Amino acid sequence: MDQFNVKDWLWRYRRAKMNVRRLQGEYEELASVQESVGAVTYDGMPHSGENHDLSDLMIMRDRAITNLIKANHRMTVAYDEITEAISRLDTDLKRSVISLRYLQLHDDYNANTFSDVSRMVGYDKSYIAHVHGDALQDLRAIIPTIQKHNK
Repeated sequence: MDQFNVKDWLWRYRRAKMNVRRLQGEYEELASVQESVGAVTYDGMPHSGENHDLSDLMIMRDRAITNLIKANHRMTVAYDEITEAISRLDTDLKRSVISLRYLQLHDDYNANTFSDVSRMVGYDKSYIAHVHGDALQDLRAIIPTIQKHNK
């Protein structure tokens, strides 16, 4: 357990959310391409200069939606596990600091800095950093119980 990185465990929600957003864009692009191709000719005759066979594109779109569903599931699991761990912290301030830092992201990507968190909760930045450190220590003991419970 010495090698376990609590921050990395917490950041997995952000990484999952970024992956979902990337896959959504990929899926939307494939859908747009498929819709712009036009009508499909099924007469079995070769057509010069144009490829009307959308089967490859449909397979790619199907894979993209499957990957998106899996990524959404991973994001939801990460969020649920992290919120469960946060709920077990012993003070409201620790819960707020960790939630604001790791779950409440700007524009789905950017994490709140300690300065941002300190403004939101009304405490000095150095005190928030101290509370954050204490919360990470507490989470180091909490997380294994959540992982065992969710298996």
